[in-house]
Amino acid sequence: MSQQLFAWLCLCSSGFCSLCWSDPHLYYFVNETKTWTDAQLYCRDHYTDLATVDGVQDEKPLVGAVTGGYSQAWIGLHEVQSSWLWSDGSDSNYTNWAAGKPELSVQQKLCGAVYTQSGEWSNEGCSGTLPFICYEGETPAFRRFTGRLPNTSIAI
Repeated sequence: MSQQLFAWLCLCSSGFCSLCWSDPHLYYFVNETKTWTDAQLYCRDHYTDLATVDGVQDEKPLVGAVTGGYSQAWIGLHEVQSSWLWSDGSDSNYTNWAAGKPELSVQQKLCGAVYTQSGEWSNEGCSGTLPFICYEGETPAFRRFTGRLPNTSIAI
């Protein structure tokens, strides 16, 4: 398996560098319709979890994983006490809501879905059924390296 690297910052001074990166996710579209909770269980059994989107670099691979004529698919976003969290419990620091979203509801629990054409997000009742996107790999992480490099050029 090839590993990709998304570099965000490299500050160098006299060979001392700080490099920050995020590993991209491997996304898998599941062409079955399930409730958000059942989709979460399926992803945890067969992959790692429902899709988590850490930044704009994840949008194209996320939507690119979708096959078939579906207009929406579940992702790992869900509402907990008026906050939006990922399925793994982490905060949703990056968002890509469609205009007018997220809508609020006191009548039903809301979960996140992605519009498969635009990549923008919507919120839907978690008890509805949609196909879904899982990710595989380590729990999303932001990594940082700081150290001294030999006198070489680095192109990023």
